[in-house]
Amino acid sequence: MRNAVRAAAARTAYVPVRLVAPVLGICTAMCLPACEMFPSATPSQPSANATGQVPSYQHVVTRYNQAIAKIDRLWARHNVDITWVGDGKRHHENAEGNLLMLLPDRIAFAAGKLGVTKLWAGCDAARYWVIDIDRHHAFFGKHESAAHVVEDELPWPVEPRHLPALLGLTPLDPSAKPDEPGVERIGDLLMIEPPELSRRILVDPATMRPARIDLIDEAGRSWARAQLSNYKKIKLHRTKREQWPTLASHIQIDLLSRGDRIVIKMHGMNDGRDRDRIKARVFDFDRLIKTFKIPPENRIDLDARHHLRQRP
Repeated sequence: MRNAVRAAAARTAYVPVRLVAPVLGICTAMCLPACEMFPSATPSQPSANATGQVPSYQHVVTRYNQAIAKIDRLWARHNVDITWVGDGKRHHENAEGNLLMLLPDRIAFAAGKLGVTKLWAGCDAARYWVIDIDRHHAFFGKHESAAHVVEDELPWPVEPRHLPALLGLTPLDPSAKPDEPGVERIGDLLMIEPPELSRRILVDPATMRPARIDLIDEAGRSWARAQLSNYKKIKLHRTKREQWPTLASHIQIDLLSRGDRIVIKMHGMNDGRDRDRIKARVFDFDRLIKTFKIPPENRIDLDARHHLRQRP
């Protein structure tokens, strides 16, 4: 594990890497260069004891889980900035929209311009989808088959189901037994690798909130990286302000393959219970393709496409 952490970030084959490019007038894939191995942002001062002793894995995980225990849903506005390389040049585009979550597995990410939605990415417990509204195409598949999706098949770089993980909203198992050492100090941060998840997490010792989260492959190499900062409160309906949890409002997601980057800045974060902002229909793929008038011939079943490729 340690050699993989200190090595330069490896490029991996599995990266669903086509951005909102066709949707926002961009036409390329998105992922990020293997930049610095550890975040450059300086977290708050560590809360180690006088001897500088590193806390136990169970202590880190328990506090990590406590910090997100009240976050079971999210409604937020966002601005997204995209930088990518195409035709030998660097390009930039931006969009805005909403992110809605009913954890653990219902996600809706809408993006567009001037109030007009261009892209809708989402998932439920069984399926994921990306809808290119401008071009009247929808791509969908089952989570269990998502590893078969190849580069450039989707107009969105990250499977929607990975967003809670990249935001640090997935609870960890405190009873799990990680490889020794269970916790390692990396600069001012603490690093853990939950054995039940393909994930490497660097947390601020003062808060046990993540500063960086890597999704890793079986060899321990990072294929997706999120750097999280600017933690802000999530407004909980009919709950005192001092009890509101916090979440990173600034998320930089890097896919370690081709040198592109996506930065999401969230604002107005709340639990969506006020005025019942989070409707079940935003997570209903069958209803969405009818709402956006996606013709049957443009509904691309990626699992079926994969099976056709496998035929002799």
